[in-house]
Amino acid sequence: MADGADAPPPAVKATPQTRILQAVATLLIGASGGYLASLIGVPLPWMIGAMLANTIVAIADVRIAGHGVMLPLTLRTFMVPVIGVMLGSGFTPEVARQMIAWWPSVVGLFLFVGLSVITVYTLYRRLFDLDRPTAYFAAIPGGVIESAILGEMAGGDQRTISLIHFCRILIAVLTIPLAFRLIFGPVGSAAVGADAFKTAISLSDAVLLIGAGVLGFYLGRLTKLPGAAISGPMILSALVHGLGFTEAHPPALLVIAAQIVLGSALGARFSGFPVSRVFVGLKAAALGVAAMMTIGIAIGLVVWPFVPETMAGIILAYAPGGLAEMSLIALSLQMSVPFVAAHHIARIIIAVTLPPLIYKWRIDPTAEFHR
Repeated sequence: MADGADAPPPAVKATPQTRILQAVATLLIGASGGYLASLIGVPLPWMIGAMLANTIVAIADVRIAGHGVMLPLTLRTFMVPVIGVMLGSGFTPEVARQMIAWWPSVVGLFLFVGLSVITVYTLYRRLFDLDRPTAYFAAIPGGVIESAILGEMAGGDQRTISLIHFCRILIAVLTIPLAFRLIFGPVGSAAVGADAFKTAISLSDAVLLIGAGVLGFYLGRLTKLPGAAISGPMILSALVHGLGFTEAHPPALLVIAAQIVLGSALGARFSGFPVSRVFVGLKAAALGVAAMMTIGIAIGLVVWPFVPETMAGIILAYAPGGLAEMSLIALSLQMSVPFVAAHHIARIIIAVTLPPLIYKWRIDPTAEFHR
């Protein structure tokens, strides 16, 4: 075979027009995948279908105007607050009264993060021969961007860390709704009634929802909330709904569009990774998710008698997926979204603050993490 026969196609300089074409094509792929998933009854079809379709196209290295699938980060950032506002709409005064009783499961998160990091780090070192910083920061159950940055500071491979984290979220989003469907019954569109988002939106409702999304986003960024783009709008939405200012929800079509963007953005992350490397990342992430879920269920069984929540809700609160994705699954299962979202926010805070200290204390005292 001639030299260069297997070389990738030459790079094509991306123009603004090319970027727009890529984004439109990526969204069309995502919408098509979401629609197909909705037809065959996949849980959370618009997000999972969009994610799967773009993941397949990305791994297959399908080219759009000389480039792979891609969504601008600004588009995802713009749409994620819609999910936050929707999730916050499930907050009620009764939920506020219950929050004080969640402390045992929140305390359990510290144990969950610690045991998960130790267990998965050991597995990655022994089975995948990853270097210490790469294995350690790829094993953290949360904080994709933060873990990659800290791992690189410690001398690890940022690209491998990012890949394993993206695969972790992909696997969690794909497997958890299916597992819950088998164990607990219908999820996704089958669990959420057709009139779930049919509340009429008046001008005052629209102003409140838009205000919660925009102001929540900027306040979340200003206060450095974990997952600020979703957690800030969710908190303000919870406030206006909990105080009874509105009972409105974002329009269904807007929520579907946000899920397509969210799923497409996650799938497009795999663009540019060699197939062999993606499969290694998927194997490592699958093992990590299995270990984390086992640890989460074990801790959940311990705290369950002390928390006014179902075991299914506790399992989902400890699940090693993304904040937005796991909160959407909670919504589709008609569980307490505030309970699940609060635990995932707490998990991210613990995951990005505690592990670097442990790494410096137990693994590499010379490591420096300058932000």
